[in-house]
Order: sequence, then structure tokens, then C-alpha cells
Amino acid sequence: MFLKIKNLFKNKIVLGSFIVTLSSIFTNFLAYLFQLVMGRALSVSEYGVLIAFFSLQAILTLPTGIIANSVTKTVTEIKNDDYPNGLSLFFYSLLKLNLAFSLVIVILMYLFKDFIFSYLNISDTTLFLPFLFYVFISILFIYDKSFLQGLHRYKAFSLVGFLHVLGKLFTALIVLYYSLNLLWVFILLALFILLFEAFSLYLLFKNINKKVGLFSTKHLGKILRFSFFSSFGFLGITLIFNNDILLVKHLFNAEIAGFYSSSAVMGRMVFYGASPIATVLFPICAERYHQKKGYLDVMFKGLTAVFLMSLAGFIVFYFFPEYIIKLMFGDKYLGSAQYLPLYSLYMLFYSVTAVFTWLLVSVSRLKLVSITLLGAFIQYISIKFIFNQNVSQVLYTSIAVCAGILGVYVLSFIKEFYLVKK
Repeated sequence: MFLKIKNLFKNKIVLGSFIVTLSSIFTNFLAYLFQLVMGRALSVSEYGVLIAFFSLQAILTLPTGIIANSVTKTVTEIKNDDYPNGLSLFFYSLLKLNLAFSLVIVILMYLFKDFIFSYLNISDTTLFLPFLFYVFISILFIYDKSFLQGLHRYKAFSLVGFLHVLGKLFTALIVLYYSLNLLWVFILLALFILLFEAFSLYLLFKNINKKVGLFSTKHLGKILRFSFFSSFGFLGITLIFNNDILLVKHLFNAEIAGFYSSSAVMGRMVFYGASPIATVLFPICAERYHQKKGYLDVMFKGLTAVFLMSLAGFIVFYFFPEYIIKLMFGDKYLGSAQYLPLYSLYMLFYSVTAVFTWLLVSVSRLKLVSITLLGAFIQYISIKFIFNQNVSQVLYTSIAVCAGILGVYVLSFIKEFYLVKK
């Protein structure tokens, strides 16, 4: 039995999945401790503002997130063809380009600050500069994990993710202990990112040649082309993930938005518990596709695991919502109980759809994943102008959109699997 287990962990997919999943358990635990502490430190309406800012950040920094996935795919290819000099040149070129891009993003956000605050019904404008500082630092150092993931350095990748969430937890504890306001939340988050990114770069320099410091567009052109065509899929799936929170904050009062935000934080555990599988399989599927090897069996097994894990999470949240809310946020958030079961069902559909999208991007099925952008548009328009009488309508609309996208994916997957077998 011991030898079988030992041989099983010699498999790169199994070992990588085990490392990332185990780390993800601890990372997600700390992430939810952060949410728990912040929920207790802030009022319901303040907590709604915090989560709205996080959702805004996810959307506004989406281009870097799209490129990050492209970087992972590109690093996977470069490490087999031009290591370490080509990889190092790519790293330094991307870092310089990203510095300029980070500045452009924060300048644009500053120019549109009045619209942002008006749309989100936020009156405290003093929060914006600290928030910009946090966004700038977050964007600037976003690609180190992509390099570690593409290099299959799952231990280092997991450690960096763990440290980032640890910094968030330290922030929450400091804010709670000293009764600080939201302004300090963003300042402290940015400072901890700087601290742990220095360590992350130290780990990455094992694979990077420090003497290579020139600028080259050789691989940048490749990732920009790939990012452009994959952007439709990643943009769509990210918008679907955040549209509901921003629309609830925009359409409903502060208390409802706060309760909904807390249910989203808890319900997203369904997604975050299953998503590490995609983290492992993305570079592996990309490598198999690049080497013209079979990848359908790996995708199928991964998606099955995602579905089963998400289903288990949904069952827990559906039958024990009040217990979970009391455990995580306390009695003052019991108003979230009316949203949590349905939100967890939404996350069941979203988890499978999102992981499916990532894996399809890894094998360059870019036209197919562009349907997510159409889904995000339908979700936004439907909620904004039609299904907004109550929060349940928001959730049913989001579930329907994910189910429709998933249906298209499944039909395409079945067709391709049939052709391969034939």
C-alpha cells in the first residue's frame, strides 16, 4: 500500500494537485479568517463598501489577470525551448512593461473617481487614494506567481499565495485591535504585499538569470496576441463573478448590499475550494497541447473533481446556512441566511463553468470561451433593467447564465471527445 501511494505521488499531476490543494485549504482558511475579522471589525454597510471595492479591483485590473494566465502558458513553453536566458529576458521585459501599465491603470481610475463613487453609492472619498495605492502595488507584482506556476514550482507557488493571505489576516487583526478605519485597511494591505513580494522574487530568482536585463518584445508579442483572443473568455468569467455584487451595491440599500456581500464571501468558499485543480491543470494541459499530446482525459477528470467538490460545498451551505453565518460573522449578519443557500448554488454552476473556461483557454479554444463575454453582458442587462425586484432574481439570473455557458461547453466537449475516440 505504501509503495502504491509513493508511486502515485511520483505522478506530476497528482503531486502538484496535492500540494496546491493542501496549500489552498490553509490559504482559504486564512482568507476567510480575514473576512470574518473584517466583518466583525466593520459595520454591515462598511463591510459592503469593502467587498464592493474588492470586486471593482477585480474588474479594473482584469487585463493583468488575463495576461497572467497567458504568461503561465508562455513560461511553460519557454522553459522547454530557451531556459534560462530566454525566460529571464521575458521576465525583465514583462516587469518593465507592467510598471508602465500599472501607472496607466491608476491614473485612469483617478480620472473616473467621481463616477465610481457615485455608481457604488460611496460617500467617503478619502478612501480612494489608499485604494489606488493598493491597486498599484497589486498590479505591479502580479506575474511572479504566473512564472512559478508555469515552471511547475508548486511548492513555491503555494507558499507565495499563503504569505499573501497571511498579510491580509495580519491587516484585519491590526484593524480590529486598533479600531482603524477602511483607509488603513488598504494601506496595510499594500505594505504587506510589498513585504511578501520581496520574498517571492527571491524564490523566483532561482530560475531567473540576474545578468539578463535588456528589453525584448520577442515573447511579449506572443502573450499579447494570446491575451487579446483569450481576453473575451477571462473578461466574461470575471465579470460574471463580480457583476452581481456591484449591481446589488448599486441597486439596493447599504444594509442589503452588506448582507449580500457577506453571503458572497461565504458562498465563494464553494468556488475557492475547487479552483486549485485548475491552477494545477492549466500549465499541464497547455504543455500537452503544445507537445500535441492528449489532454481530454486530464480535463475530464479535473472537471469531475471540481463538480464533486463544489456539490459537497453547496450541500453544506444549503442545509446549515445560519450555523455557518454565526460561526463566521456572528449574529449581526444573520440577515445573510436568506441569500446564502441560493448563492452557493450559483457558485456550484460558476465553479464548473470557470474551471472549464480556464482549461479551454489553456488548449487555445479561444473562440469557444468568448461566449462567456456574451453571458456577462446578458447577466448585466437582465439584472440592471429587468430582474432586480429582489436579490433572489439577481441570483437566479446569474445561475441561468452559468448554466447556459456550461451547456455550450459540454456539447462542444462531447463532440470533440467523440471525434477523438472515433
